[in-house]
Amino acid sequence: MPTTKDTLRAFLASNGWKEFKTFAPTWPEIAHEGWSKEPFGAVKLILSYTAITIHGNLSQFISVDIKLELNGIWYNLQAYSISPKEFMEKHIEIEDKLIALRSRLCL
Repeated sequence: MPTTKDTLRAFLASNGWKEFKTFAPTWPEIAHEGWSKEPFGAVKLILSYTAITIHGNLSQFISVDIKLELNGIWYNLQAYSISPKEFMEKHIEIEDKLIALRSRLCL
């Protein structure tokens, strides 16, 4: 059984994520939510949640990214196509890997 949106929202809020207004279009079949987390300093993680219902079938997925600019070039480090259940199980690993990749770029 898929993780409910309310379960995911409660999980994110209890783990330091803060919801923000997205400007993605929303239709009855598609829902978007944006969340951010600043674990330390100038590091900001952005989480996007999307739920799509097609012919009565619900698909949910999450992407988490860090964007940064170095010497005039923008980078986007991203983990994507993650189910809410998988994210809740592996969120620390996902966040840590993105932060480590960001650190490597900044060397």
